[in-house]
Amino acid sequence: MKKELQLADTWELLHGNKVTYTFTRGSSASRLYRFYTLQKYKNETYKIRVEKTDFSDHDGLILSIQTNTRLPTYGRGSWKINNIVSATGQGYPK
Repeated sequence: MKKELQLADTWELLHGNKVTYTFTRGSSASRLYRFYTLQKYKNETYKIRVEKTDFSDHDGLILSIQTNTRLPTYGRGSWKINNIVSATGQGYPK
């Protein structure tokens, strides 16, 4: 499907085979979260990093894009988590 849609894993574009995880529990770890970009945008400026959390065994994946290309819009636009919630861990169901 990645090939058919001409998608690239943004982490792999920037970090190659560097291993990182977005989920850890005990001795198990996985990279559950990923951002994909169209191959034609692979030369745009991207920054991607894993953000560790104190309140979950899931870590965040942060993607920044700087482009002069008009990117397609889907749905109702952009979404971002409330900064207070992400900074304090308050507001999440227990």
